[in-house]
Amino acid sequence: MTEIAVQQNPVVDKKAAPNHEEQLVTVRRLDWRFLLPSPGLGVVGYIGKRESALCQALQKFSGSVILLTDSAGAGKTGTVQRLDLLVGNSSDFMALKKATKVLRPGGCLYLELKRSRIFSNTRAVAKRLGTIGYSDVTVHWHRPNFEHCLDLVPLADSNALQHVFQRNQSNFKGKVISALGMLLQRLRLVALLTPCVSFVARKSQGEM
Repeated sequence: MTEIAVQQNPVVDKKAAPNHEEQLVTVRRLDWRFLLPSPGLGVVGYIGKRESALCQALQKFSGSVILLTDSAGAGKTGTVQRLDLLVGNSSDFMALKKATKVLRPGGCLYLELKRSRIFSNTRAVAKRLGTIGYSDVTVHWHRPNFEHCLDLVPLADSNALQHVFQRNQSNFKGKVISALGMLLQRLRLVALLTPCVSFVARKSQGEM
């Protein structure tokens, strides 16, 4: 068994509950769940920053959240059964590989990454996910960002990308971005315009 720290969703005081608009913003942070085979969020494994908006949304709207230990091995206080879903926003692949052990074969990984010097190549990330036991990797652009996402655009779908680039031409800036996007799409460099991307992958059946 992989040792982890377990955190159940807190009981919400209705008197102190956020208003409807705030709840809507929080639940929209989880729109990516419709990319999964099943959008229901039961018991979810999470690896990454606990104070992130992603983790807070999971704590409010999933059955329960299991906070997995990081690669430094902190917080080992329990065991957990195999899970159907692992969610992360960390580029620490050592920690991710360790956390993958609690995911059942055939279970799903949802990973968010912001482009940086550490992460700059979606193909390299997809290939690396394959080395730690994942297959069927798909990549989506969260436009304009994770927190205020208006579109989830599959990077492998040229028609979807073309639609996004062509529809925002109401001003000069929009026309420039549109032209640049179309050019980078032809050069297969469109990832340069996508600072916030997510990876959905399935744990291979042969992996334990």
